[in-house]
Amino acid sequence: MKSIFALFMLLGSLSFGAANKVVEPGLYKATDVDSGEVTATLLIRANQTANLKLSAPDFEMPEPGCEGVFTVTGNILAANVKCPVDFFEELNVTIDITPVTPESVRSPAGAVVDVMIEGLVDEPTKFVLRKIQ
Repeated sequence: MKSIFALFMLLGSLSFGAANKVVEPGLYKATDVDSGEVTATLLIRANQTANLKLSAPDFEMPEPGCEGVFTVTGNILAANVKCPVDFFEELNVTIDITPVTPESVRSPAGAVVDVMIEGLVDEPTKFVLRKIQ
């Protein structure tokens, strides 16, 4: 019975037949592919709100992190968040979730996604995305 429940949870976390993917609520961690030193944690909530925290060797996002809302259109997750940092008070983040499946984000290898953070980078950066809770 537990295995059937787990299977339904996995299959239900992303809707492949729908026009828009459905993102499973939970805590995700993304690590940049190039250096492995830039990380982001993204808390996705069922009420379409999100919390984003970034860290790099020379930066740590102050608590409580960036809070805002997200939408999913097709294979693009877009989040608009307000941050407790003077030099970027608001961030617009887009993530191409085309390669994301319930299995890929739970695997040790994760899913490689393109992330664009408006105002911080000029082109998408590859991150490995994993679901950690």
